[in-house]
Amino acid sequence: MKKQSPSKTFFLLLSVSFAVMFFSAFLLTRYSSTYDAETIQESTPSPQGMVPVVRSSPTMMPTENPTPIPSTPSPTPIEINTLIKPADGTITKQHSVEKLSYSKTTGDWCVHYGIDISGPQTEVIAAARGVVSVISENSLLGNCIIIDHADGLQTKYYGMEKIYVKPNQSIETGDPLGLTGTASPGEAAEGTHLHFEVWKNNQPLNPEDFFK
Repeated sequence: MKKQSPSKTFFLLLSVSFAVMFFSAFLLTRYSSTYDAETIQESTPSPQGMVPVVRSSPTMMPTENPTPIPSTPSPTPIEINTLIKPADGTITKQHSVEKLSYSKTTGDWCVHYGIDISGPQTEVIAAARGVVSVISENSLLGNCIIIDHADGLQTKYYGMEKIYVKPNQSIETGDPLGLTGTASPGEAAEGTHLHFEVWKNNQPLNPEDFFK
């Protein structure tokens, strides 16, 4: 039998070793790929096994509509339709605006916004409830008291000698206001009297239309 040379034997063994190494590497690579795929498949949850995460939205508490507070109705102004006569005595001169009235003192024809009630030292009373707004001295008609009433009404009392009330004082119907005195400068010829006027919204009215 013919013996092989040592070099040939060495190359044969080397070839076999390389073949074994390549085959082993091939098997190792294939096994590793299969293992990774199975691992990934097992670790990845199926859609059926997934539990949906529900994000809760903040709970909105129902808001209560505030109960509207009823507004307090404004008090209805009391309309004054009647007045009491502010002094005892005779009406010596009537209200005259549309027609001129003759003045004995000045000798002229002029309007007369109020009425004249005769009587020296006569007590004067409030014709209606109200508030004293003005106390002043008039160069023609003497000392004056003006009272504001409801509904834009005013009463004016001229020819006062003594005055019992003060500005901003509340007055009831019939409360004493003072006394008449000497004759007013602008109506001196008519004697001592109370000159009484009624105004509403800056318009003079006939006082006798309000007397009961």
